[in-house]
Amino acid sequence: MTFEEYVRLRASAMLRLAFVLTGDQHRAEDLVQTTLAHALAHWRKIDRSDHPDRYLHRVMVNLLLQDRRRRAGSEVVVADAGDLLPEVQDVAQVAGDRDEARRMLATLPDRARLILVLRYYLDWDSDSIADHLGMTPGSVRSSTSRSIRTLQENTGRITGGGSRNERENGIRDSGTRSLRSSGA
Repeated sequence: MTFEEYVRLRASAMLRLAFVLTGDQHRAEDLVQTTLAHALAHWRKIDRSDHPDRYLHRVMVNLLLQDRRRRAGSEVVVADAGDLLPEVQDVAQVAGDRDEARRMLATLPDRARLILVLRYYLDWDSDSIADHLGMTPGSVRSSTSRSIRTLQENTGRITGGGSRNERENGIRDSGTRSLRSSGA
């Protein structure tokens, strides 16, 4: 497959992934452009690989991490332009759900968001994520669990969480018992 054919077939999927990773359309476009520039320079090697998508996903993640490290001390967030604009109602429920998921992911720290995207959007296993990010698989699983719990708490959608004691005795954060365990 030629580079041009690959771009024609996969550019939109790459842009969706970049948007999920960055949460910003412009940064996503820049990330895809930089990834494709790298791909063009190394296309013979990439084309010979068994999984060109996976190779370019790794390139994209590495470029994102490099960019975040470089920007870490230089960016100061003053205001999010999205907060200044009126909220536009989505016509389709799917678009609304997608927007809600993006906003929820944006509340997580960068590394936690990256782990969730690699795990659930790209369907990487814990070992692959750990190897790529220089972590242990247990740390990846722990981070995934904490991130999901944080998202559930932030949305008020706790389902079966809490400590074993809390689940068995129906105890909530306030120290009260749930209706199910109190017989009410």
